[in-house]
Amino acid sequence: MKDRKKLLLLTAGPANISESVRNSLLHPDISHRDEDFANLVSGIRDKLIRASGGDSEDYTSVVFINSGTGAIESVIGSVVHDKKLLVIINGDYGNRIKKIAQILNVPNYSLEYKINEIPDLNEVDEVLRNEEIGYVGMVHMETTVGKVNPMHEVGILARRYDKTFIVDAMASFATEPLNVERDNIDFCIANSNKGIQGVPGLSFVVARKKELDKIKDKKPRSLYLDLYAQYRMEEDKKQTPYTPAIQSLFGLNKALDELFEEGIEGRIKRYEISSRTLIEGMEKIGIRPYLPPGIRARTLTTFVLPKNVEYKILYKKLKEKGYEVYPSKGLSINAFRVGNLGIITQEDIKDFLEIFEKEYNQIKG
Repeated sequence: MKDRKKLLLLTAGPANISESVRNSLLHPDISHRDEDFANLVSGIRDKLIRASGGDSEDYTSVVFINSGTGAIESVIGSVVHDKKLLVIINGDYGNRIKKIAQILNVPNYSLEYKINEIPDLNEVDEVLRNEEIGYVGMVHMETTVGKVNPMHEVGILARRYDKTFIVDAMASFATEPLNVERDNIDFCIANSNKGIQGVPGLSFVVARKKELDKIKDKKPRSLYLDLYAQYRMEEDKKQTPYTPAIQSLFGLNKALDELFEEGIEGRIKRYEISSRTLIEGMEKIGIRPYLPPGIRARTLTTFVLPKNVEYKILYKKLKEKGYEVYPSKGLSINAFRVGNLGIITQEDIKDFLEIFEKEYNQIKG
């Protein structure tokens, strides 16, 4: 058993990061109008395209100095014009896309499903036949319960009916199989933390160039979140239009290097092994996952607790031992969530299970 001197975040994010990523933040100060900064931004953008499975001939990337929600708002507000956006919803983050569209007065239509369901592809197919729909937006990994949606299949339908496909890949980028080319994604949105394992506070969009070109003459709905203006500034001048979080960009750059060193498939496999260890260990203790196999995410699992075990007490006991877990979200049953995101290893999970079993049995009585 390791002596836990640091809090291990068994959550959906922010994720624990490596010491080398943390140390990269200590880079000497530079100006965001300096050539070194221009090289940094260009290098990051190229790496993001490569990490997404895109080809720089067809795809580009745009980096934002804000959380992932800002990048989603940028895409919805900048891209959707003339026709309606279909929003596929089966959790809080699908609802967030719809809320953004409503606030920005973006015409939208939604298909809504229960929190433990995945979208009905026949229904999606039927709606996409409607010529009033020009765009489809969905969450790939819905962290509300730790569920993976059929993004690839929806992408096939979007391509079949010539709809622009917008994917919130915040929790799935580098944690679940994703390839913008193969999955027919036109706008892939994610952030610097979670699967990339950089510091929080940055987001990005990997975009198909021909789709970006369609919005160059469209009136933006925001100054700061104007996607095309941000793209042109980064593309033409290799700078950001507003003062960026330079140290965080150094962290993202280092995290991307570490992602490629491990290999995207290798990282996904590590998450998968840790997840399997977690679920099997919990089941031995008598705690079952909320979702069935097949749709569970590799980095977040919702577990059902007995009625006589209070989550808040369990949370406090685990945190005292150096482990932070998540409360359930959107459920009326007694449940909680455990993540295995970031630099967490299979050994970390085994250590956690040992502590969890002791604390759980004491509370349960």
